[in-house]
Amino acid sequence: MTGGSIEAQKGDKSDSELMFWKVAAGSVVGSNHESHGKNCEDAWAIARSQRSESSTEVVALCVCDGAGSAQHGGLGARITSRFAANYLIDHFEQFFNDGEAQKRCLIREAKRVLEEESLQLSAKLRSFACTIVAVACGIDGKWIAIHLGDGGIVAKVDGIARGISYPMKGEYSNQTFFVTDKDAEEQIKFYSSIDDTNTTAPSGFMVFSDGVERLLIEMKTGEIAVAASNMMDWLRQYGETEVTTAINSELIELFKPRTSDDCTIGILARVDSQCSTQPQERTIWHGPIHHDKLSDESMASTDPPVAASVQHQDSVSSSTLAYPEIGSNESAKLSGQNIDNFSAAQSLCNATNCSVVNRTTLRRTLFYTFGFVLGFYVGITIPLLLLLLFGYTF
Repeated sequence: MTGGSIEAQKGDKSDSELMFWKVAAGSVVGSNHESHGKNCEDAWAIARSQRSESSTEVVALCVCDGAGSAQHGGLGARITSRFAANYLIDHFEQFFNDGEAQKRCLIREAKRVLEEESLQLSAKLRSFACTIVAVACGIDGKWIAIHLGDGGIVAKVDGIARGISYPMKGEYSNQTFFVTDKDAEEQIKFYSSIDDTNTTAPSGFMVFSDGVERLLIEMKTGEIAVAASNMMDWLRQYGETEVTTAINSELIELFKPRTSDDCTIGILARVDSQCSTQPQERTIWHGPIHHDKLSDESMASTDPPVAASVQHQDSVSSSTLAYPEIGSNESAKLSGQNIDNFSAAQSLCNATNCSVVNRTTLRRTLFYTFGFVLGFYVGITIPLLLLLLFGYTF
C-alpha cells in the first residue's frame, strides 16, 4: 500500500475521527556561547492555522541554527524560523502539488526577507546564514518536511523512531549548508506523506539542531537513541506547557553538559480528537527572543504578510526556565510521575537501553586510555634506547 492510498483513507474520515497535533519546543544556550557572554543562536517557531472544525488546520514547527561564523546568524535563525513556519502553513497544499517548486520558492522568499533586514543593518546577506529543519502536519494525517543543513528530523511510526532526514554535511565534516548559500535552492531537501511508503502514518515528529544531533543519532549506523522515541510520546500524555518545561529541563540537565553547542528540540505529536488534553490555541509561538539585541518592532517588521498574534518566549539559560520547573506548585504534576520517570535520562544515559551516548562515551574512554598507554610506553622506551645506544658507543 502506498502513501497516497493512506491519504485517501484518511480523507474519508469523519470530523470526530480526525486527529489533532500538539506541539512543544525549547532551546538552551551552549556552554561555548555562554562562556563568551553570547546568546543562543538557535531559534524555533511554531505556527498554527486558525482553529476551526474543518480539515484545513495545519501546525508547523521550524528549528533554525545560526551559523557560528555569521555576525547575525542568531537573528537570521529567528527571522527564518518564523518565516518558514508561516510559509509551510500558507502553502501546505501547494507542496503536495509541486514540492520541488515550493521548496525553491521558500528559499527565495526567505532570502528576500533576510535581504530587507540586511539593508536595515547595512550588513551582507551571508551574515544572516542559518540552517532550516521544519515539519508541518494537517489534522487529516498529511505531512511535509524540509531540511537544509545540519540537525535532523525523526518520526515515530508503529512505535519505532526512524530517521526522516539526517544531518547534511559539506565536503568536510564541519561544513554544512545555509539558507543564504547561492545553491540553497538545490541543496534543500523535501519530504512528504505522499512519498512515504509506510502503511501507518507517523504518530510523532522530532526536529532538532546540530547541538543534540550526535546525542540522538548514531552517525555511522543511523540508529536513533531511545530517548527520541520516549520524548515523542510526552505530548500524547501531557499538556504542551508541561512538555515545554520538560524539554527545557532535559536540554539543561542532560544535553548541555554533553555538548558545547546551542541545543534545540521541537516535538509534534498526533492525538485523537476526543483527547481530554486538547492543544492550546495559538497562532505563532517562537523562541528564544533576546530583547537586549532585538526589539519587538524590528522582529515584527520581518514577519511575512499574514495575520497573526505573537507571543514571545524568553531565552532559556541554565538558571532560568521559560516555564515553572517540573514538580513545582505552579506546574501541573505529570499524572503523579516524578522527574526520574518522565525524564529521558533513563533512555539516554542507561546502558541497558543501548544509549548512543553511552557507546560514544565508551569509545572515547577507550581511545584516550589507549593513547595514554601508548604515549607512556613510547615516552619510556625511546629514552632507554637512546641511553643504551650512547652508552654502548662510549
